[in-house]
This record gives sequence, structure tokens and C-alpha cells, in this order.
Amino acid sequence: LGRIARGLHPGVLEDLGLSAAIKRFALEYGRVYGVRTYVKLDEIDRSSTISEATSLTLYRIAQEALLNAARHGHAKDVSIIGTRGHNEVRMVVEDDGCGFDVDATLSGDQRRGMGLRSMGERLALLGGELTIESTPGRGTALFARMPEGVIA
Repeated sequence: LGRIARGLHPGVLEDLGLSAAIKRFALEYGRVYGVRTYVKLDEIDRSSTISEATSLTLYRIAQEALLNAARHGHAKDVSIIGTRGHNEVRMVVEDDGCGFDVDATLSGDQRRGMGLRSMGERLALLGGELTIESTPGRGTALFARMPEGVIA
């Protein structure tokens, strides 16, 4: 039960920041799924203190994107890069998996693409947006963007 509770709101997020929390998750994820990960979110951590809601949203998006890359995309490499600038916070999660038809996944059966929809909804609640680029056979890139005003 404690592990589930920590997963719902990881203490490392508050204690060490977004970059460390995602790096820790990516390390464990890599061990479990055999996927190489690269995480570079230092610019977000260094630039300012981001709000708990922003941090948790980006953490959840990174989690879901990593899990999708392994479970559905069968990726071997995943990168997560975060930046700030032009009055916004951005995070890109890119994998070398099998890719998929974005339109077909999001417009079809509501049970398909539920995680992707959830990511978009989380961002929308904070005034942000999610853009997904994927082509069957070519991997996937998720672009999360939030207005800088969400930063505390």
C-alpha cells in the first residue's frame, strides 16, 4: 500500500525536484522494461521553482509516456527533455518504438488512447496542450506545453 501511495504522489518530487523524480522513475522503468532512457530536465529545475501542480502534471505525463513506449511501442530508447522559454514550460518525450496512427487511436474506441487523452486533459487543466506526432514504424514524440504563468 505504501508503494502505491508513493507512486500516487512521490515524495522525491517535493524533496529533490522534478528532474530527480523523473530520473528515478526512468531508472526503475529501464530496469523493469529493458529500455534505455535519457532525461534532461535541469533547465526547468534550475530556472525556478515550479508549482506542485505543474511538477506533478509533468511527472505523470513522463510516467505515462514511458509506460506507453514500452508496453505499446516496444521502444528500446526514450528521451525526456524539458525546457523553459518564450513564456512557457515544455517537455518532449520521444521514443524509437513502433509508432501508431494518432488520429485512428484518438478518434476510435474510447478505451484506446485513454492514457493519451488523460495527458492532454491534465495539461488543459493548467492551460497547456499536448501534441502527439507518430507514424507507424517510426516512433512517437509527445510535446507537452504549459504557459509560464503556471509556475509558482
